[in-house]
Amino acid sequence: MSIKSDKKWEIIEFLKEHSIFKFVEAKILAELSPLLSEVEYGPGQIVFHEGDEADALYLIKSGAVAVMQNKDRGKATAYLTAGECFGEMAIIQETTRNATIRVPEEAVLLRLPKQALNDLTKRSPDITVAIADLINKRSTGNISFIAPGLQGNLAFFDLPTVVQTLLSSRNQGLLSLYRHPGKLAGQITVNANTIVQAYYGELTGSAAIFELLCLTEPLDFIFEHNKSKDKLPATELSERSPQMLLMEGARRSDELTKLIRVTSYPHAVYKQLNAIPSFDALENEHREICRQIWSLIEVGENIGEICRQLPYDRYSILNVIEAMLKRSMIGLCQNETNNKIAKSDIQPEFGKTVSAETAENPFELVRIVNAVNGVCINLGLIYGKEKIRSIVQTCLIEACRTYPSLASAKIQTDSPALDLRHASDDFSNSKSSTQALLHLSNLVLAETSSMQKQEN
Repeated sequence: MSIKSDKKWEIIEFLKEHSIFKFVEAKILAELSPLLSEVEYGPGQIVFHEGDEADALYLIKSGAVAVMQNKDRGKATAYLTAGECFGEMAIIQETTRNATIRVPEEAVLLRLPKQALNDLTKRSPDITVAIADLINKRSTGNISFIAPGLQGNLAFFDLPTVVQTLLSSRNQGLLSLYRHPGKLAGQITVNANTIVQAYYGELTGSAAIFELLCLTEPLDFIFEHNKSKDKLPATELSERSPQMLLMEGARRSDELTKLIRVTSYPHAVYKQLNAIPSFDALENEHREICRQIWSLIEVGENIGEICRQLPYDRYSILNVIEAMLKRSMIGLCQNETNNKIAKSDIQPEFGKTVSAETAENPFELVRIVNAVNGVCINLGLIYGKEKIRSIVQTCLIEACRTYPSLASAKIQTDSPALDLRHASDDFSNSKSSTQALLHLSNLVLAETSSMQKQEN
């Protein structure tokens, strides 16, 4: 959609105040703005692919985009947020695109066609110099532009890549994660390219970082810049290499799914098989954790409660429990759970579904995904995450038969919520995706209602 004349000065102000084009003279921006068009993108939509012809320069007006390269097997390696531009390098250097740009959640982009840029440079050669200077500043890291801040929902974004993006930006600020409705779950403080502080629930430091990097729960997140130049005090985290922390977090995240399955987390209850265990049989770093787990098993706590009470991330605890199982120190109690959530605490409103006003609007898909995830998570609180997750998985498979646009949607590893981090371009492009999500929601509610009637 072309920029209307009455929005010209709004666009100029945005370019001057909130983008890397703040370094370009106002008279050049005035010539640039009428040539821009505004385009909306939704979850999974591709702006362009690696190897495509460079036909336009893009500026992010709102939202964020993911940068992906074939060598990384299509995994997002960074996110660009409001105010940043992309695609200019291939135009200036007259090459093909060197990366694929995908929208994880939603974004409004300002598009400047290559031909329009070329025509403008003929009339105003200064813009070529300005953009070339801009590219040089970006490549050398000498640009002082501060983006408004990265934000979104983890159903669409990969948290380790979010953290890596913030570290690469070399800015100081606070990444906050929220559960609905606006309940603060955890925070990560970064300073330049260092992780300074972190907490999640009762966990702090590296334990909090590792737990956060393993999250699959669809939390909202927002990064806020701290413009203070004061140096933050050194901590246990700031003394560690952030790259090593991220690599270790990625390893633990990969292995956590297997540990969850092996240990039957979170409802399994274990019993002691030895009156006096041999803690020396375990690795040194596991012994203290093992002693604390042993004490909680003795009083009948399930794994979920054990993880909640101990000051370690889940990977560390489940890894020790797996070692205890292999050494026959403990065994699973059959038919025992310790679900402390009473069904009377929360009652679902069966029959109610989210509604969509405009099926063609990709932004509406984001709202519906969040609404569906909210329903599934609340049902998980009542009946147990694993039970509802299984129902959602079954319903998703069934819904995909009618609505193929849902095929790229997955279920979170440790949550009964949709995972759209790898949603395909078809998800937003298909006009049936809105109805597909509503259909899925109805299937889940119907299955849960049937389960409730059987239990009663």
